[in-house]
Amino acid sequence: QTSSPDGVRRICYWVGENDRGNQLRCHNKTVNHPYDRLPDNLGMLRPKQLDFCYYHVRYCINTPHHGDRPIKINVANEFAFCNECYVMQKGHPPKELIRIPGTRQKRN
Repeated sequence: QTSSPDGVRRICYWVGENDRGNQLRCHNKTVNHPYDRLPDNLGMLRPKQLDFCYYHVRYCINTPHHGDRPIKINVANEFAFCNECYVMQKGHPPKELIRIPGTRQKRN
């Protein structure tokens, strides 16, 4: 289990199923948003903690590039970028992943 100094759990909240119907759970660390900040208990601005890892974030975290418009991520990738931002960063579009790193069969 990953925790921050404030004791809050910092593991991705994603759960799903594989093509055989087995329950899956992600065990990756969650993402600190690179630009969005929120005040902590002492009023200090800290990075906004997202509920998901880079692979399971639903909207591009390169917010300065998009302004106030949330852009959906179509292909999961290690940067949590939309296709356009991924191409700008890497020079090619993201590849479809057969298996997302960090996802494992859920234990009962």
